[in-house]
Amino acid sequence: MTAPAAIVRLRALRGALRGGAGLDLDDAEWLARGISAFLSGEAASLDMAFGLQPGAGERTWRTREAVERRNRILMYAARDFFGDQPNPAGALAAALCRYATTSWLRDRTFDRCPDRYQDVPQGYFWHALKAHPHPPGERMLRAILTAMS
Repeated sequence: MTAPAAIVRLRALRGALRGGAGLDLDDAEWLARGISAFLSGEAASLDMAFGLQPGAGERTWRTREAVERRNRILMYAARDFFGDQPNPAGALAAALCRYATTSWLRDRTFDRCPDRYQDVPQGYFWHALKAHPHPPGERMLRAILTAMS
């Protein structure tokens, strides 16, 4: 089972358990096998036990999800604020870099997006960098905008 499929399955099981629902036999067996592998030492971590351990040179599933969330937010920022620019990726990259090197240094400590960023690009930037605190450059933004359009 791939890591994304395992995450989907684990989230579904969490929802069922929180809701008080029982597990079907297949899900119960899969969950028991993973827990047993971890408890017996066969798997060094729960990530390994459930097939979530990344391969060499791969990002963890958490990092992949964070990057995807950041990229989606930046795509919305491009659409809402930079779509009329001749080079939307360049304009977005410049504004994001400016924010990341100035206000973000203070804003990153906040649990909530500051109210002053309501309906302005910086609000999108705050959410994007909270998701994954590494701003992509213009070339990567161009690829993100192309892939998501």
